[in-house]
Amino acid sequence: MENILNEPALKYNNISEEEYLEQEKAANEKNEYYQGEIFAMSGASKEHNEIFSNLFGEIAQQLKGKGCKP
Repeated sequence: MENILNEPALKYNNISEEEYLEQEKAANEKNEYYQGEIFAMSGASKEHNEIFSNLFGEIAQQLKGKGCKP
């Protein structure tokens, strides 16, 4: 069995926020920028968005007047 600790660390091509924003203008898919790395964001279905909206609304109602926000 090979010892994984002896393998070299992966190198990432970190980019600036400005470079990311320029690329995102022309991108067909949405991406997320985090600490110099770009990650593809998965899309949400209509059903997913409806479930989220309903759940968020319910939580907001339960917290109303309690000094907390969802």
